[in-house]
Amino acid sequence: MSSTLLEQYIRLQSAITQYASDLRRRIYILKDDKAFMSISLDQASSGIWWASTEFCEIEPELNEIGFTEADAATRAYMETVLHRVVQDILARFPDIHEDLTPKYNKSFDRLEAKIPFLRALVSVGLHDDGTALLVFGGVLVVVGVVAVPRLLRGRRSRKHPSASRAPLAQPHQTVG
Repeated sequence: MSSTLLEQYIRLQSAITQYASDLRRRIYILKDDKAFMSISLDQASSGIWWASTEFCEIEPELNEIGFTEADAATRAYMETVLHRVVQDILARFPDIHEDLTPKYNKSFDRLEAKIPFLRALVSVGLHDDGTALLVFGGVLVVVGVVAVPRLLRGRRSRKHPSASRAPLAQPHQTVG
């Protein structure tokens, strides 16, 4: 049974959303008592099983309504201010880099680096802790039922070789 790309995306996003936290703080900048731009700071964290990840995003953006309603000269001015804010942030914090990847994808990619089989588990619906424990527990029971008796049989046969086995060498008998 194959699933569409959209179905896979929805499963991956729900897997991350289930275990994610996102704290957003926003600064609004006004010009002439109207919204001009905002700067959002997001602190995102996500974890599943033993793996976790955290990162921050800073997003300066122009006010969409103000930008849309502005004339061409005002839009150019707004874009210039936005560009200067971005350049100032990058100059003051050199470790920051531009990355437009959605937070869900960033979180999943980072978790997948720590749990390489995570995508496969999510694709079949085994990312939920309860379901995964049930399946892994079942696998352990099957392995135990199959492997333990074989190990015990192998150990017994080494301690007590069966009588049906012929010795490697027969003593020479003389008639006489």
